[in-house]
Amino acid sequence: MALRATTLLSIALLHASGCTSRYVIPNAELIHLDGYDVHREQRVEHSIVTDRAFRVISTDGTPTDFNSGVLLRLDGAPGAAASFHAYDSVLVGDETFTGVPRGSSTPVVVDLGTVRHAEVEREDSGKSLVVALVVGLGVSLAFAAATVASRH
Repeated sequence: MALRATTLLSIALLHASGCTSRYVIPNAELIHLDGYDVHREQRVEHSIVTDRAFRVISTDGTPTDFNSGVLLRLDGAPGAAASFHAYDSVLVGDETFTGVPRGSSTPVVVDLGTVRHAEVEREDSGKSLVVALVVGLGVSLAFAAATVASRH
């Protein structure tokens, strides 16, 4: 019975192990998102490919290629832009950010002077792999312990 519960818990953890990473993006990097449009993306195997690179570099030097799988938040911005959203399109000018959040037809227009920094959130397959390995090891150890216990 304990083995069955452990297995079910492990399956649930593996299913929910889509780990993410967040990175702080300086305002000056937002210009690299100018012209992004989800309708110019293609899925190639397990990757999302855009018609050109929309790459931003975080404050710690980590590059992130912006696409429909990346969420964006503008810290300090009023309203909807202050929350994480996937965007269908982005335009960035000298003083404004204009983005259309996924599922909306209404653009969010933000004065960049109100933005302290941006943040991006993306899936982190490395973290997900570590979680999957740890859960798999836990299941194996639980199975081994249950097998040994059942023999005595």
